[in-house]
Amino acid sequence: MRDKYYGYPIYSQMGPNVDKRECEIMPGDIVALTDVKLKGFKGLQSYNLHIGTSGGPLLAIVHEYEGGKKHKVKVYQAALQANTFPSVEATSYRLDDLKSGTIQVFRVEEA
Repeated sequence: MRDKYYGYPIYSQMGPNVDKRECEIMPGDIVALTDVKLKGFKGLQSYNLHIGTSGGPLLAIVHEYEGGKKHKVKVYQAALQANTFPSVEATSYRLDDLKSGTIQVFRVEEA
């Protein structure tokens, strides 16, 4: 199945359950975060994060993926701060910290 806007779907996760894993996530893949709620720990502090809306996903580009035990994806995305000059920021998300919402990763096809 191919999504005409983002590319070929290679990874899909709804809540804590992985629905689809075709291959390893690589730099250059597109991540779509739709109504995502993350809850976990960064160092010794806990964090809660709500990203994207049900109206439209937050899109990001993968620049690094740490598989194995961490399942951490590092991405470039549009800055989320209100009332600032539009810019790009680098951030990371642990896929294991997903509590609700949908994370999808797409591979851009060659022309």
